[in-house]
Amino acid sequence: MMPRRVLWKLSLWGGLLLLALIVAFGVMRAGFLVPTTPPPPLQITPVGAPVVIDGDTYQTASFRAWIPPAWTVVKLSAIGEEERVAFIAPDEQTAIIISHAPLNEPDTRRIEQLAVAGRVVYVALLSAEAPAEDVLALFETVLASIAPVP
Repeated sequence: MMPRRVLWKLSLWGGLLLLALIVAFGVMRAGFLVPTTPPPPLQITPVGAPVVIDGDTYQTASFRAWIPPAWTVVKLSAIGEEERVAFIAPDEQTAIIISHAPLNEPDTRRIEQLAVAGRVVYVALLSAEAPAEDVLALFETVLASIAPVP
């Protein structure tokens, strides 16, 4: 019969070896379950026309526009739809919408129509209340900044 001290050491090392084998098997098994590259459906997920936000400029395939400081950009168009984006004021009471499709939004305070690279672009200022002068100035700046993509 082996002394208790030897049995204790053997059982400790045996337990550690068993634990290491379980962990190694789990890691190997997880490696087989998780693909190394995303499957094709995740690589080609349709989300509409691509956009680029670079600092204070919003750019689509057909136009670019200046984003007012601290305003939130919300892409409203999905795949197969005309490009449409909203710039939302920090107080969330005012929005500037830029779209290739005609706009018929409630609370529209002002709407402009531009020709950009042979396409019509509609720009609308939406606000629950009459917009302040600084908001009107921002709208004018956004309007003047809309240009074709070089």
